[in-house]
Amino acid sequence: MRYLAPIFFPVSCLLSIICCLFVTTGCMERTSGVADSLDADTVEIAKGESAPLDSLSKMISQAPMPKAADELFEDFFFNYAANVEVQRARTIFPMVYEDNGLEVLIESKKEWKRESFFMADGYYTILCQDQKQLNMIGDTTTNEARVQKLSFPDNEVKEWLFSRIRGKWCLRSITVKELTEAPDHEFLKFYNTFATDTLHQESYLAPYVTFKGPDPDEDFSTMEGDIMREQWPMFKPWLPEDEFYCIRYGKQNNVASDKRYFFIRGISNGIQTDLVFIRKGKTWELVKVES
Repeated sequence: MRYLAPIFFPVSCLLSIICCLFVTTGCMERTSGVADSLDADTVEIAKGESAPLDSLSKMISQAPMPKAADELFEDFFFNYAANVEVQRARTIFPMVYEDNGLEVLIESKKEWKRESFFMADGYYTILCQDQKQLNMIGDTTTNEARVQKLSFPDNEVKEWLFSRIRGKWCLRSITVKELTEAPDHEFLKFYNTFATDTLHQESYLAPYVTFKGPDPDEDFSTMEGDIMREQWPMFKPWLPEDEFYCIRYGKQNNVASDKRYFFIRGISNGIQTDLVFIRKGKTWELVKVES
C-alpha cells in the first residue's frame, strides 16, 4: 500500500429518504386525453392489494406528494413504488407490455397490479455509462429514466421506461427480454462474474485501487488511499448478486465507453457504495471504491 491516511469522524446518519406527498393529477391516458385525478385526502391502498411492505412504504404511501417530487426521478420513484394508486395515476394507458417479443396491451388502470420494485430489498443500484449520464442523476432537466430488474440466473431483464411529460414523471412501457439482448449486456455479464466469483475477484482489480471507506481496524473512522490487490479481502464492500434493481438515466447507447459508474444505495439503512470500473482490453477492472 502506498498510503492510507486515517480520518476520524462521527458515524454518519442513515440515508434519509424524502417522503414526498402524492400529486393531485396523473398522466394522461392515450385514449381519452383527459388527466386522471387523485384526492390527496382519500388516497389509500386499494382493497385486494398487498399492504405496504414496511414502515417506510407505509409512511410514503400515507402522505401527499408535493410537486417538487417530480424534479428528481428518485424522489418521484419512491412514491411510485410505495403506492398502487400513484402507479395507476402515473402510468400511461393503454400501455404495451412486451414479454420476449410477445406484446400484451394493458388497457386501463383497472388491469394494473402493484409493483413493489426494490422496496422490500432495502437497496437499489444506479449504473451510468459516462459522465453525461452521471450528471443526469441530480439534474432537474432529466426527462428519461429506466428501472431495470436484472436477473442473472434467469438471463432476463425487465425494464420500466419512464418519461417526464408536461413536468410529471410517468411510466410509458414495460419490456422483458433476455439479458444478452440488453445494450450493455457485456458489462453486466462482467459485473455478475466480479460480484460472485470471490475466488478470483482480486484478478479483476487494478494494481492499485483508490479507496475511501471504513477502517477495518478502527471503529468510527475511515481510511483513504490506495490498496493493493492482496489487501482487497480486508476492504471489499458488500455487492448485490444474481438479482437486483438498477436505475439508469437517459439513452443506453454509449456501450463503447471505457468507464462504468456503479452505485449501491440503501433505503434508510446507511448503505452507500460507489464503484468505478475501467475497460482493460476485453475485460474490466475496478479502479475506485468509496463507501
